[in-house]
Amino acid sequence: MWFLFGFITLISFSIYFGLQRHQSNWKGVTNSTNRIPFKHKTVSHKNKHHHLYIGCSAIKNINFSIKIERWWDRLFKWLGISVEHQVGSSEFDEKFYLITDDRELCDIFSHSPQLQETVNHIASCCAKHDLKIRRLHCKHGRIWLHLIPEYKSNRPKVLIVARDLIPKLKSISDIFEEQLLITQNKKYDPFILRAIVILAISTGLAINGLTHFFRIIVIEVPFIIDDKPLFYQSLPWAVAVIATLVTITFLLLGRTARTHLVLIELLLVGSFGALSSSYLTLRDANIDLDTGKPAHFDVMIYKKKVSRGRRSTSYYLTVDDWYGEKKKRRIEVTRDIYYRFKQGDNAKIKQMPGYMGHRWVADIM
Repeated sequence: MWFLFGFITLISFSIYFGLQRHQSNWKGVTNSTNRIPFKHKTVSHKNKHHHLYIGCSAIKNINFSIKIERWWDRLFKWLGISVEHQVGSSEFDEKFYLITDDRELCDIFSHSPQLQETVNHIASCCAKHDLKIRRLHCKHGRIWLHLIPEYKSNRPKVLIVARDLIPKLKSISDIFEEQLLITQNKKYDPFILRAIVILAISTGLAINGLTHFFRIIVIEVPFIIDDKPLFYQSLPWAVAVIATLVTITFLLLGRTARTHLVLIELLLVGSFGALSSSYLTLRDANIDLDTGKPAHFDVMIYKKKVSRGRRSTSYYLTVDDWYGEKKKRRIEVTRDIYYRFKQGDNAKIKQMPGYMGHRWVADIM
């Protein structure tokens, strides 16, 4: 059951996060400054303010992002893996990384000193308000900034920040509206959707792995006895998945402005997702496809323990080590099984051989 469900959740998560990346449709509070309507959203956790999104409506049918250029961006450009358009201004080119392969947009950036200067002013204003630029995005008829507060204990003063930033964001849209000829035959950046598909699979793998790890933590029985051999068996599968995604990235994106950004996320997020999803898929197949003959072992309950955390409670039984590695073994069980026995009682372990040869416990009776 879980084996098939794992594929369903992986596909579902990949589609969901692909749509989320494509739409970039974050919702926020509506306000206005200088007669310009804008939206903002502050992401906080435990009185710490981690992200600020702020933006306004913009010209439609354009899609680009700008980030502060880092050493790894320069490294991948030097290696020839990524190719970024250079606008011709050393001040702009050394400070910012332009994420687009739309030649028409690149030409406007190159031929508009006003546009370059406005982006520079935005960066200066963010620094003045103790905010770091994560990305400046323009897509789907909206232009916005994803900002990181320098001091997370201080909530950003959104209205003051907006007074400086929103007019500048709107002016970027106005510049494009003046200079960009939008036609029905306009050729869009072909690499946007390709990158979204690859990253959606990467994120889907990671969220799928997290979800099912949580599931096996909550559902203590059944559990795998030979978990280390199963983990080692999953490693080649994880490497194959990541190698396949990296190969697809080079085939679909080639040497573009997004290539190294996709590769970095694949290695950071996708590697975890590939390993966790591979392990859990093999684990579920080992259990769900097992048609072997069960073995039963009689054990004594030596000790019972309840461990209470802030958000969860775990139940443990110390029993005879029925597979002969130690004299006693502590196993985590469900609340129902825990209260089924008293200290000194005898219990019966139902052990299965495993479809792939990795022993697992089906029940404790």
